[in-house]
Amino acid sequence: MFALILLVAFVGHLLFSFMFARRLSRTAPHWSRVRVIALAALPLPLIIWGLCGWAALRAATASPVQCLIDDCGMTLVASTYAALTALVLFVLGCGAAALAPRSKGKAQAADARSDSE
Repeated sequence: MFALILLVAFVGHLLFSFMFARRLSRTAPHWSRVRVIALAALPLPLIIWGLCGWAALRAATASPVQCLIDDCGMTLVASTYAALTALVLFVLGCGAAALAPRSKGKAQAADARSDSE
């Protein structure tokens, strides 16, 4: 069941990155392609990195009484693993966003039409 939830989140992130890149390229045609791709792929990994940082901070500042056997060490390893997974998710999201077609703005389309005439 957990693998299915991860698969749905993964596919959802890729679709979101693709659709968000299309929307950004239409609403902000003056932005560079790299900016659009990076911004489209960033939301979910940013949330994951924030949660990983919070968990790592809680584990690093816990007292020895709060860390029983190796709870804090396992939390740090798990947050590091999740942060690296979010990095992979960001890279794959950039790939999905790069596949989004770049639409021309109204001004660019008008210039292209006047140049061809």
